[in-house]
Amino acid sequence: MPEYHIVRDSNQVIADVSLVDRLIVTYNPQGFDNALYLRNGEKALIINNYEGSLILIDLSRTGLNKLHIGSKLIGDPHIEVYGSRKEGSRIDLNRIDINYAQARLKELENWRREEYREQLREKYKLMGGYSVPHRLKQLNISPKGLEEKIEQMRNLVARLENQPGNTFISEQVVEIEEQYSELIKILDKAAKKFGYLPRTIISSRLIESVEEVYSLIIKGFQVIEWPLHFHLKEAEDYWKDIDSWGEM
Repeated sequence: MPEYHIVRDSNQVIADVSLVDRLIVTYNPQGFDNALYLRNGEKALIINNYEGSLILIDLSRTGLNKLHIGSKLIGDPHIEVYGSRKEGSRIDLNRIDINYAQARLKELENWRREEYREQLREKYKLMGGYSVPHRLKQLNISPKGLEEKIEQMRNLVARLENQPGNTFISEQVVEIEEQYSELIKILDKAAKKFGYLPRTIISSRLIESVEEVYSLIIKGFQVIEWPLHFHLKEAEDYWKDIDSWGEM
């Protein structure tokens, strides 16, 4: 796939672009595919467009460092560990944010209709990925077990509603998605202008746009890891809990 190396404006001759802040952008035939941002000579951020949803990985972090947001066929917006191809630690954003929690409550109420759950089963079976077997088990929850989960989510919504500043991460996510959309417009415009051939482009505007997205991601992780929100044991037991739904 075509690849660009984008660097800041400079009055100096750049003999080695690896020594400066740069964005390595890869395109597929449809347009933007992914980007790697190198900051101060270190890999800082990965931006990945995955089947209509957005994956952002803060490479300066260890542990939970991957933010998955946007439209998703399975699961909810969440954070997890980058590079993990198995059932690793994870936290769904509906655990900490009123907007996501309300949306999740509405989804669970839809599960009361068996035909709705059957549609989800058929959709999941067409998809790959390690999460599919767990999601299928989750859909096997009994009517009684589902009512218990709905009640738990209602209690969570009520608790979040009563907390000061009850919208936490979703505001950051909306801003990230807006900044991302603007960035992609600029990147695609650059690709059309210069052609889809490997080359180095000097553009401080693009680097500054990536910096804005990166700063928002850092703030987002700070919100997620606020002690009142973050529970390591809950994150570690995420998939075990999902599987237990099918036993209720």
